[in-house]
Amino acid sequence: MGLFKQLTISETDTDVLPAISKVFTVERLYPETVITIGLLLDVEKIIPDTKLWKKFWHLYRVELIGVESTDVARSMVSFGNELTRLSLEQSAPSLELRSLAAGVIDAMAKDFPNIANYKAKLQL
Repeated sequence: MGLFKQLTISETDTDVLPAISKVFTVERLYPETVITIGLLLDVEKIIPDTKLWKKFWHLYRVELIGVESTDVARSMVSFGNELTRLSLEQSAPSLELRSLAAGVIDAMAKDFPNIANYKAKLQL
């Protein structure tokens, strides 16, 4: 169960709920994550500490926590591991990375079916 699903909010705190839900929602984070992944698949070489690299890891380590499902978390771990491996060699995105990106989208589509449209756009 995600962090925000576990929150207990008192009646006096309900005015902050809309602000929280705008920031940490599947509807915002899943497309943002998929777009970031798509941009990573399109780079010439995977180089650590670029703006795009940092964006992926921020989504992975901060924003998706408590929002993503267990399947999405697992697929993100696999994608992140391959991304890290490629970055150590500063290699081009691999076929394995593309396959893992498709896995991330498939996992996200279970929670947010509209995300499946991105798979065709990324030619996965």
